[in-house]
Amino acid sequence: MFRARSPLLLLLCGCLLPVTFAGCQNGPQGQAQLQKMAQEQQSLIAENRRLVDERLKLDRDNQEHSKLLAQSQQLVQQRENELSLVQNQLREVTSQLAQVQSQKTDAENQAQSLLASSRRGGGATITANNSLRANLPQFNIPDVQSRVEGDLIRITIPTDRLFQSGTATLLNDAPNTIDTIAAEIARRYGEQIVGIEGHTDSNSGQWSSAGGVSLASGHQVSVAQAGAVYEQIAQRGRLRAAQMFVVGFGPNHPLYSNADPAGRTANRRVELVIYPDRVGG
Repeated sequence: MFRARSPLLLLLCGCLLPVTFAGCQNGPQGQAQLQKMAQEQQSLIAENRRLVDERLKLDRDNQEHSKLLAQSQQLVQQRENELSLVQNQLREVTSQLAQVQSQKTDAENQAQSLLASSRRGGGATITANNSLRANLPQFNIPDVQSRVEGDLIRITIPTDRLFQSGTATLLNDAPNTIDTIAAEIARRYGEQIVGIEGHTDSNSGQWSSAGGVSLASGHQVSVAQAGAVYEQIAQRGRLRAAQMFVVGFGPNHPLYSNADPAGRTANRRVELVIYPDRVGG
């Protein structure tokens, strides 16, 4: 709080007191002088009060500004904390994305390595032979089709003609169908690498293997069905085990939309793929 009297005012009052007493002893002239000094004293008091009021106002303004400054600093700190949190989250998401991309790349590399290893199974020597296009086979079997795809020949067999629904168990007439196709492949492409690919539709249900074991995914059933075709061909000796490999793609490579029953039926298939590579040995 502020004092009611400033040092300057007290000093002036102290100086006026002797003059006052002196003026009282000098008659009318002294009284006039005393009156003048009293007026000056009142002016000084009023000025002092004005200065005190201004100082109080400045103090109030300063307090208000300090309060606003503190609020601004608090808000800035809050925004900095929020920004830091967002940056940390962004770094985490970026790191997770990099890990996913790395895992995807590793998986693709492993798949390519596995495919190459399968195609070269049994220590066979592979040499190129690109003369397959002019030798496309035709089969007098319903729904079995052959087509050229780049340097490959694909023979497509609907799995509904080979397996009990949703299983890897061969139907009664499936071995004859497989033997007929394998015999024609052996006659035309007896030295070529042959891939046996399994494909399913987008059904997310359960399947069963030949032994009744539950298969949890389309990838598993596609591998099991391709494996069953492989075993049938290998047991009959139509093609050598060293020139064949098995792979299951599940629902990853549909030929048609899975939105309607006809498309799903066509997507459930086994494909025998003749490669432009010759296996020796």
